[in-house]
Amino acid sequence: MVRDDERRTNKSLIDRAREAEIQGWRDYEVMSEVSRSQVPAGYQIISTIWVDVWKEAEMEKRTVKSRLCVRGNEEKIKIGHSFAPTVSRDILFSCLTIMISKKGSCRQWMWRRPSYRVVR
Repeated sequence: MVRDDERRTNKSLIDRAREAEIQGWRDYEVMSEVSRSQVPAGYQIISTIWVDVWKEAEMEKRTVKSRLCVRGNEEKIKIGHSFAPTVSRDILFSCLTIMISKKGSCRQWMWRRPSYRVVR
């Protein structure tokens, strides 16, 4: 992560990385800029946060990679939980060991969100 003191001294580098991220969103047509008054009824404005990290480019040269992240915890659509649970490797191996010892079978469970279509 880029620290606050580094953010001040590397402002132009960070600005270029952020502009590249925004341009990527535009190129893939996943965003368009609208004023608050143009937001259609039923749509919700969700804030974003910039995440800037250092990346090693070439020999001893660092560059910044920026990501614009949507703060999904602000979403008001009630579709169940909105977190991505993860499990440690040790717990996964323990569960698989118990399952195998009891001659169980392994099934894959996947919870899918309902799909929403955004019309421009």
